[in-house]
Amino acid sequence: MTRNSSLPPAARGPARLGLDSPAIDRIAAKAAYLDLLDALLRSTLPSGLAANCRLANVRSGRLVWLVTDAAAGVRLRQRFPELERLASGETGQPIDGSVLRIALPERGFSPPREPSAAEREHMLRLASLLGMDAASDSRSGCD
Repeated sequence: MTRNSSLPPAARGPARLGLDSPAIDRIAAKAAYLDLLDALLRSTLPSGLAANCRLANVRSGRLVWLVTDAAAGVRLRQRFPELERLASGETGQPIDGSVLRIALPERGFSPPREPSAAEREHMLRLASLLGMDAASDSRSGCD
C-alpha cells in the first residue's frame, strides 16, 4: 500500500489517480461510440429480442454481441447479415462478421432507443478520432 492510498480520492487529485490521461480519454470515447452503435443496431430489432442482447464491442472488424440465453442467440444470429450491413454503412468500416457471447443471467440490458442524427454524427467523429480499424481494435476493449 502506498502512502497516497490512505488519503481520500479528492486529496489525491485526478492526475494522481490516472484519470487525466489520453488512455482514459480513449476508453471513454470508445465506450461512447459503442453505446451509440448499440442503440442504433438494437433499435432495428424486435423489442423482445432487443431486450435480450447488447453490442459489447467491435473487434478486428467483427461485432461482438452479448445475449441472455441461447434462444436469443439463435434469433440474433438470423439477423447478423442485416446488422453487419447497417453497422458497416453507419460507421464506414468493413464488418466481417459477428460473435456471440452468453451474458450472466442476472445481467439486464437497458431498452434500445433510436439515436438522433446528432448522435450518429458524434459516433462517426468518435470513430475517426479513435482510428477505429482492425489494428487499433485489437489493442483494447472487451469481447
